[in-house]
Amino acid sequence: MLQGILPSLLAAGVVGFDLRDTDREGTFQWEEDMVGRIKMVLATANRCSVSDVVVNAMMGWPGTVDEAIERANLYLDAGATVVTILRRLPCAEVEADDLRRMIREIKGRVGVLLEIPGFRPFVKAPHLADMGVARIGYGNQWPHYILTRFQEFIEAQWTV
Repeated sequence: MLQGILPSLLAAGVVGFDLRDTDREGTFQWEEDMVGRIKMVLATANRCSVSDVVVNAMMGWPGTVDEAIERANLYLDAGATVVTILRRLPCAEVEADDLRRMIREIKGRVGVLLEIPGFRPFVKAPHLADMGVARIGYGNQWPHYILTRFQEFIEAQWTV
């Protein structure tokens, strides 16, 4: 589907693409499928004379830290600009030393998803930047956060 609309998106000025290696149910695709999609986006951009395309390879965590590092480097070798680890931080399953190791051993830019303050214990963005994180995202948390805060505001306004 992306291949069919990609030239139109590029012609309209789109220069960034998030490509996930999991489907909507969280099932991993084969690495070769993701590598093929990364290369397809870059080749199409090249054919359309768009040289500054950003490909954010949004990577599920396939198992061990070693497997995650291997997968991330495979995507970067295919041409991804950044690899974003799809685990919200802080996360009980991700030790700080494992994250530091991943950032050190992934051979390119690393992005993470960060919990919005108040959802869980908060890791500050400057700390992640000091560790070498290149991109920080918040995923789809904003609508819930805004709705929660809005409801609190309305309740405060109408409580006598």
